[in-house]
Amino acid sequence: MTCSNPQLIKMGTLSALRMGIKQLTKDGFPNLDSLRAAVGVLPKCKAISNRNSKMPGYTYGTSAWFCKTGSKLAKIKGSICSNCYAMKGRYVIDNVMKSKDMKSYTIEYYDDQGDFTPWIIALTQIIKRRCTIKEIKDKQGDIILTKDNTWFRWHDSGDIQSVLHLEAINQIALNCPDVKFWIPTREGKMVKQFLKNNEVASNLCIRISGHIIGKKASDFGTGLPTSSVDFEGSKHHCIAPKQDGACDGHLASCRNCWDSSIPNVNYHQH
Repeated sequence: MTCSNPQLIKMGTLSALRMGIKQLTKDGFPNLDSLRAAVGVLPKCKAISNRNSKMPGYTYGTSAWFCKTGSKLAKIKGSICSNCYAMKGRYVIDNVMKSKDMKSYTIEYYDDQGDFTPWIIALTQIIKRRCTIKEIKDKQGDIILTKDNTWFRWHDSGDIQSVLHLEAINQIALNCPDVKFWIPTREGKMVKQFLKNNEVASNLCIRISGHIIGKKASDFGTGLPTSSVDFEGSKHHCIAPKQDGACDGHLASCRNCWDSSIPNVNYHQH
């Protein structure tokens, strides 16, 4: 399930995308709307979001219906994707679906072109502008609160589409060394292929997600950290359910998902 009139959405996305790319190449300091257009986002809309009050920093999401492994798992009873949170609730509101479809069509376009350079440039600039440590001051100019927005989650919905796509994500992490990135993925085979010719950026945690509820996650022979759902054998369990579903709460301020030294993070099924 994607938006109504998917072909119309795709045509509109590609038209705006080409204009955004043209603006990106002629202007060394493009405005935000041009940057957004280059990643498949309408003017005044958000390319990345900080609206998830349960998580620190920013997120980036695409359409769950474009997931390669996830869309297959969604049809298998007992798989984590069979009850995918990104295929229900607010994710199926028409304007939300349209926005995520547009981002997915954009990635598809760059994949077909074999070159993600404009996407990398645009998202690098957007992330650098947004993912900063923000100081909130009172009327006297004294700092009363510091908000750390340097945490970034790839794909609160959606997943890696190709090795080239993952290379682009890795390059963005290299371009933004002050930001901590986490990308959960079920595309273990793509990750393994990526590792043959690439080194993971030190500020990017690629965490390979398990497929079956209650089972240990495979790292596909990569040696990278994993995540599971309702797997009792995990040493580390997500603390969010114990503190109103949030990473930060009365028990802890947890960033285990972003920490590559944590071998597995186990979540409770959404």
